[in-house]
This record gives sequence, C-alpha cells and structure tokens, in this order.
Amino acid sequence: MIRRRRKVREIEFSFDSFLDVVANVVGIILRLILVAWVGARSYKAITPPTPPPALTQEEIAELPDPKDPLSPQIERERHELAELQARLLEQLKEWQKFRQDSTLTAEELARLTVHSQEVESERKKLEDKTQQDNQSVRVAALSLAEIRERSKRVMDELEALRKAPPSKQTLRYQTPVSHPFQSTELMFECHHGRISFIDLARFRDEMERTWNGPAGETLQITGQYSDTTAAVGAFRLRYLLELAKSGLKSQILISYDVEPILPNRGETVEKALAAGSDFRRIIDSIEPSDSQVTLWVYPDSFALYRKLRDYMHDHDIDVAGRVVPEGATIAAGRHGTASRGQ
Repeated sequence: MIRRRRKVREIEFSFDSFLDVVANVVGIILRLILVAWVGARSYKAITPPTPPPALTQEEIAELPDPKDPLSPQIERERHELAELQARLLEQLKEWQKFRQDSTLTAEELARLTVHSQEVESERKKLEDKTQQDNQSVRVAALSLAEIRERSKRVMDELEALRKAPPSKQTLRYQTPVSHPFQSTELMFECHHGRISFIDLARFRDEMERTWNGPAGETLQITGQYSDTTAAVGAFRLRYLLELAKSGLKSQILISYDVEPILPNRGETVEKALAAGSDFRRIIDSIEPSDSQVTLWVYPDSFALYRKLRDYMHDHDIDVAGRVVPEGATIAAGRHGTASRGQ
C-alpha cells in the first residue's frame, strides 16, 4: 500500500510573534541604559597629584646635604681598613727583607760548611802525616834498638862459643839397603804439604764381602768384576777383580785406584807430629815388627815426607816412600811392584 506524500506547508507570518521580539529587544536596551546611568553616577575620577615646581640651580646649591646615619661607622671602617693595609704593607716588606736575609744566611752557611769540610780534610791529612811521621820515628827507634840488641846477643853468643869446649855430634842414618814388606802395610798420602791416611784394610774387607756375595758369580762367569767402594775417610777405591786360573787353582788379582773425595784433606806436619793427632794415634799404636808404612809422596811434599820419615825411623818403623807424579792417582795393579822399606 503506497502512502501519499503530504505537501509541506510554508510557515505563516505571525504579527504577535514579531511584537514579542520587538518588546524583548527594547527591554534589553532600556536595561543597559539604566545600568550605564547608575554606573556613571557612582564613578569618581582619580586625578594624579600635581608635581612640585622644579628647583633652580641656586636653590639646589642651597639645599643641605642629607645625613646618612651609617656615615660615621663607614668612615671609621675605612680608616681601620687603611691602617690594616698600611700594616700589611709593612709586614710584607719585613717578610721580603727576612727572606733576603735568610737566602744570604743559607748561602753563607753553605760557604761555611764547604770551608769547614776543607779545614777538616786538611786537619785529617795533617794528623795522618803526623801519625805516619811518629810511627816512622818509632819504627826507626825500634829498629835501632833491635839492631843494638841483636848485635849484643850475637856478640854474647860468639863469646860463649869461643869459651865453650868443642862438642861432637853423632849422626844416625838408616842403611840404604831396602827390603820388601812382608807384614801389615799402612798407607799415607803426602800431598799439598798434608798427610792423609788411606785405610786400605777397610777397603779390602769391603772387596772381600763383594766377591763372596753375588759379585762372585759374575767373577766366575766373566773372569772380571769392577766396582767402587764406599767412602772411607777422605778416599774411596775404584777396583778391578780378575780371576786367574793356574791348573786346578784359581787366584783373584786386584787392581785399584785411590780416588780422593775431599780437596782439603789431611794434617800439616806441625799438626801431624803433635800429640793426639790422627797420624800419631795410628803410628804410636802399631808394632814396629809387625807393620810397615808406605808414604805416597807428590812432588810438593818432599819436606813433609822427610820429617815424617825421621819421626818413624826414631820409632824403629820401616818406611817406604813412593813418588807420585802431579796429576796422577795412587794406584796398584797385578803387574806393579811391592813397596820396599828401610
């Protein structure tokens, strides 16, 4: 069903509405006029004060200066500040003068120190020279006194020899005929003016224990066995065992080298001949008929050898001397020679 459109009607002009609008506008205008009239009646204009008349130059000059209540205090502080500045300048000048004086004093002190050191050095030189001169004088005096004393002593000895009867001295020398050692042999090394004992008996005991043990089997199989013993005293022994068979008999041949292990070893001749020394303890405990002594002598120890030999000859002990070249070791072998004593 299709509806029909209604036609739009135009708004019709209404005179009443127009009058209402006019009345409202007029009312508003009247109200504004009333507000403006009431405000105009209550408003009072504020007029600025009239400035005072300008003063002339004469009037300005005649006006008195205004008085500041802080002027006396400011003036007093200025005066104190000036005094402080003047005092500070004076102290600054004094400090500069003191600094100059201290610099001059330090320089003067340094010069005085150097001068005092020079004076002290000169004094020491003079003292040393005086001491040397005094010592030379004393030495000369002592030398002169010693010369006189020795001259007197020599003259007294000569006079005593002139008066003494002639004396005869019997000199004892060992026979130059030697014989091989047949008993216990003791060995000593004479090297660098010292005598050292070589304990060959203990070395032999160790070698016997060695070839009676497992080393004996090696010796039987190979025919040779070499080893080095433990240290005994200042030496140890490097040895070689060789098995020599002659028919049904076997013989063990020994070759050895005595190896020193201590560089400073042994006793000097004075210590060795003193009571209680190692040399005297060994020599004084042996029987001359059962023991002989071999001295292995290096070229630097012949004087030592002679003194020790004479001591042992005085105790009826056979002594053999064997010379060892310098740098060589004390050694013995199957083809060596036996020591011969006197």
